[in-house]
Amino acid sequence: MARTVRGVDATRPTPPWMTSRLRLAGIRSISLPVDISNYVMLELGQPTHCYDLDKLSGDIVVRRAVAGRRSPPWTTRSARSTSRTSSSPTVPARSALPA
Repeated sequence: MARTVRGVDATRPTPPWMTSRLRLAGIRSISLPVDISNYVMLELGQPTHCYDLDKLSGDIVVRRAVAGRRSPPWTTRSARSTSRTSSSPTVPARSALPA
């Protein structure tokens, strides 16, 4: 499922009620778009991700990681190093390259 949301000023601060709710869930506030995404994740129980529509070219393709294909470990915003498994959803870089 995908949604396009317009009119979000990414430079605005996250409302205090939202940062409080995120903090209670153990999530630190990062920026308004990320905080909105994390709040929706808490409400729906499903992870979400945001892209800046103005910076994308081409379609966004989400698929499972390919079994046996090695991908380098990556670091999350919370500074955790992790690796993908064959059940990990992934967005191939070429499908969401900035313009």
